[in-house]
Amino acid sequence: MFRVKLLVVFTTTLLLAAMAACGGGAAKTANNLSSPGQTPTPTPTGGTIWQKVNVPTAATQLNYIAFNSSNHWFIADRNQGFYRSTDQGATWTKINAGLTTTLG
Repeated sequence: MFRVKLLVVFTTTLLLAAMAACGGGAAKTANNLSSPGQTPTPTPTGGTIWQKVNVPTAATQLNYIAFNSSNHWFIADRNQGFYRSTDQGATWTKINAGLTTTLG
């Protein structure tokens, strides 16, 4: 149980640091409500709204995350190997073909 909590905390911290280094995400203010009567969500300093990012279900022991200049995201999982996302983490593709080891 402690290992799972540690993984969640580590992954969340890593993704938050990466997003902060990249300038956050799409800017949205609390006044942009999708329907009348909706309660506004607090807006973080700078007017940026954070978005949840998916990771592959099989990737349970993430070790690293990296980004390249083409906006491709890469993660390394200790057991499952390496994954790439070309849509900011919405979907992931395993990229282990041709590698001598998949120990991320």
